[in-house]
Amino acid sequence: MCSFSTLSATPVLHVNTNVQTTNQTTTTTSEPANYKQAAAKFAAGYNAEDIKAICALFTPELVKLLPQDRMQLMIGVLRLQLGRLKSHQFLNFETKNGNKVARYKATFDSGDLTLLVSLNTANLIDFLWFIPGQSTAASTEMFQKIFEAATK
Repeated sequence: MCSFSTLSATPVLHVNTNVQTTNQTTTTTSEPANYKQAAAKFAAGYNAEDIKAICALFTPELVKLLPQDRMQLMIGVLRLQLGRLKSHQFLNFETKNGNKVARYKATFDSGDLTLLVSLNTANLIDFLWFIPGQSTAASTEMFQKIFEAATK
């Protein structure tokens, strides 16, 4: 499954080829090691502006939707608006309907965002979602513009 959608004008990029249907939801405060590693690698790639390293973390389907040139634009605009990613703090891990998502508080030079990440069975990112936080200087509209520019 591959979809673009919005929630309160906040961009969502989701590529999931392994969707299971159940009606069970579980939440835990224990960070899985594979998510910890993926989040750390994403943060390092973001701060180094290493687009190749970031794209290497993504599923082929996600890279196809957001190739390196578009990813470079999106990361560049995020860095311009928010600055460096100073830290990412694990908040919780949720499994719902067979889909697994880790939630992080991402603290940038200019404010905080919530970062949602999902990995496929090969530990590649197939879902990446930034949600503007209350203390961030960037508005939801800015994120929509970044997303639209990156996916054109």
